[in-house]
Amino acid sequence: AEERKTQIVAAVLRLADEIGPDRLSTTDVARAIGLSQPAIFRHFPTKNELWLAVAEDIAEQLKAAWTTAETLATGPNDRLKALIEAQLSAIAHTPALPSILFSRELQVENPGLRNVFREILGAYQGRLVSAIRDQQASGDLQGDESPEDIAILLT
Repeated sequence: AEERKTQIVAAVLRLADEIGPDRLSTTDVARAIGLSQPAIFRHFPTKNELWLAVAEDIAEQLKAAWTTAETLATGPNDRLKALIEAQLSAIAHTPALPSILFSRELQVENPGLRNVFREILGAYQGRLVSAIRDQQASGDLQGDESPEDIAILLT
């Protein structure tokens, strides 16, 4: 069952790039992986639950990428650069990521999804703020801009 759920989530991520997350239907997902639509609903009783699983998968992937980036970084400059590169790499690997994260339609219809996405963006911004503060403290980044404002611009 877990393997099938993973397959369904992967199909949603792929199809969201091809079709768009707002137009993607469970029929599209079922067709793409050779299942019936009712089979999709056996694993995810509602479309909202399916999107929530997709969001949680995205969150796990991003957090793992950020942690790896920060672990491998050797200083404040490397840390900020590594975080940004990890984010861009995730987007390159999953092109639908921005359209899913910023989909107003998905978030309006699914408050749980909205909360996961806010958590993801907040976690990324928090890591950026920390790296920017470290750069400012070391003197590598100068200026009066707040780390929070810079992080928002980088998000």
